[in-house]
Amino acid sequence: AVLNYVSSNTGLNITNLTAAEEVFDTLLIEKENKYELPLWVDEHTYHTLSQISDMTFYFDFSTKLIQRLRTGLLLKDIIKNMNETINRNDTTSETPNKLYIYSTHDTQIALLLNALNVFDKKSPPFGSTIMIELRQTNNKYTIEMFYLNDTQSEKPMTLVLPNCTNARNECLFQQFVESVNDLIPGDWNSECQNTGLSFASKTVMPYMFGSLLTLAVMALIYIIYTFLKPKNREIVYQMLPIR
Repeated sequence: AVLNYVSSNTGLNITNLTAAEEVFDTLLIEKENKYELPLWVDEHTYHTLSQISDMTFYFDFSTKLIQRLRTGLLLKDIIKNMNETINRNDTTSETPNKLYIYSTHDTQIALLLNALNVFDKKSPPFGSTIMIELRQTNNKYTIEMFYLNDTQSEKPMTLVLPNCTNARNECLFQQFVESVNDLIPGDWNSECQNTGLSFASKTVMPYMFGSLLTLAVMALIYIIYTFLKPKNREIVYQMLPIR
């Protein structure tokens, strides 16, 4: 019923939860920026769309395949950076990087939390932040993870990783690596059935080829015109002999 109600008031064909979530996303942005919502958006409708949004963030990213293909490369990069930090600490005097920052969307935050089994099934609000800390204590490296889901607060909540935490409530780095190993694809392009060209490349390439072809034809026409056009004969004046 709510999908029909939203469809009739927006003029859109809302037939699934994802489409309804996109409408809610627009309403949420308007509300956050202090704009007045349309009259048809009463408290019940807004709350229902909010619940639909939460459901889509969970169900759309709940399969292991989606988690593997959409978070695997990120986890792989995080682990690589942590390994480099550990190796520098153990083998060299070089100061490793203290901080790596990734900027992303709410969907990726929900994906990562879902993949690590710590998602609260609530769509991440604006400014949400995941913090993964590598700590060293007596030559032992551990992982601690925090989630800041309220930009008005400076106190992130601690996340307990169920597939990693041991009896001492610690998540050893090697345990963390092993717990996410099944989320990291060996050959991402192959598993994604990637043909080698991104969507953007497939979209832009025909236009680039068409533009180059047009320029080539114009250049050829100019060359042909230059060589075949009638040339103005230069008039040479000669002084007539005077008798």
